[in-house]
Amino acid sequence: MKLMKSLFAVCALVFASAVVMPAAAQAVESIAVVDLAKIMRDSKAAKSLQSQRKKHQEDCRASCKKQETSFRSQTEKLVKQRSVLSAEDFKKRQLALRKKIADAEIKFRKREQKIRQAGAKAQQELNQALQGVVAEAAKGENVSLVVPKNMLLYSSGNTKDLTGKTLEALDKKLPKLTVAVK
Repeated sequence: MKLMKSLFAVCALVFASAVVMPAAAQAVESIAVVDLAKIMRDSKAAKSLQSQRKKHQEDCRASCKKQETSFRSQTEKLVKQRSVLSAEDFKKRQLALRKKIADAEIKFRKREQKIRQAGAKAQQELNQALQGVVAEAAKGENVSLVVPKNMLLYSSGNTKDLTGKTLEALDKKLPKLTVAVK
């Protein structure tokens, strides 16, 4: 009787492990990773975004530098005229120049803010497209969980890497972004 109970217990254990183990193995196989750094570095949309941001910032800096040179010249001219202008006239012109400089600073800050906002909006568009592409790739590979590759602490080797498929699909879906500064 004891032998029969032991044999029954062993059979039940083997049966239970046969049912549970494949489910556990399947859960492990349904995890995938995506190298977000690679995608943000190598995708066409990300490259487009970075180059446009850089161009807008460089244009803004160049314009600012040109304006600074002009203001410096105007200041030097005003200083030279100091001896021929009345104190009241000099003060009026000095205040007018200071106002022009302050207005230009405000204008450039607003322009920089618009560049940042346009860049953030384009980045958001890229992130949304990336999320959709990752979801499609995961569905196609029968994956239930996708994590960033740099967040993976351990893998037994059953983890799928969807980076290549994701990059390819993202390049097709969103080959270029526009950083629209208004």
